[in-house]
Amino acid sequence: MTRAAHRPSIAAAILHAILAALATGLAHAQTELPELNPPVRLEIDAAPERGASRFPLLPEGAYLSERLARLRQVGTHASAVVFIRAGADEPLRPMALLPSANTQAMEQLAGAGDGPAGDVLFEVSGQVFTSRGMNFFLPLLFRVVSDEERETRARPAAPMEPEPEPEVDPPLLAENPVEVEVESLIRELEAATAAAEAERTAGAGRPAMLQREGGVVTLRRGRVLRGASGGWVFAFDNGVASLDGGPVDEPMGLMPCSLLDEMASIASRRGEHVTMTVSGRVFLYGQQNYLLPTMFFVNRSGEGGLTSAH
Repeated sequence: MTRAAHRPSIAAAILHAILAALATGLAHAQTELPELNPPVRLEIDAAPERGASRFPLLPEGAYLSERLARLRQVGTHASAVVFIRAGADEPLRPMALLPSANTQAMEQLAGAGDGPAGDVLFEVSGQVFTSRGMNFFLPLLFRVVSDEERETRARPAAPMEPEPEPEVDPPLLAENPVEVEVESLIRELEAATAAAEAERTAGAGRPAMLQREGGVVTLRRGRVLRGASGGWVFAFDNGVASLDGGPVDEPMGLMPCSLLDEMASIASRRGEHVTMTVSGRVFLYGQQNYLLPTMFFVNRSGEGGLTSAH
């Protein structure tokens, strides 16, 4: 074969080698390009959210059993429970006490001694309610813890890291972050219970046909109104009984709960003309009855029919 016959194949081989080198270079260059959509990298050691409360809001319906607590006055006629952490108990936020005969009895016992009310230690069991982003507590059972028993029960659980034990019980409110938040929560309760407290004071001086605590209101029609002092009350529609001169049911203060928030929202939007049919439990505090709603219907305007149920 002549020299001229080999020239095309040699030229083709050189061209093939050049193209292969260029392809390899381009492939290598592509791997060094920046990622257009880099994967999301989770920050495992991210700092906790600022402002997170050490005392989370409990869901409505939660039941607290045999928890140690002291009473804290949050107004002239209102009190809150400050729970004492003991043993393996979870920390609990302070809660305003709902008006009831048990609440009144605890307040009387707390104020009966020679020392301040906070010195009396209670063991309480009861139900938690939620309204306007705050917890409220309904005591169902309670007893006063004796001086002998409180020495062992009120002592906090042993910490994971050794700390010197105080010679006496720590003060209820000390200058540390946890107790500062407790004080802040109590101030919120004071503001939240101001209207209801004024309503109790306004109703304490007038005679009324009171119902015993433990009674039940079943499917009574009425209106959810603002009381004289700003708290929500349920004014019964007495119907024929009031026209015949029979007994007229006094308005009842509505106890804070999630159902009241719904009722108040409807009453605020639609005004005093809207009527509701309500069922609930009756409580007694001082000289006034209170209603804890358990169900309500919104009546059609001018009719006895119902439009919604809760």
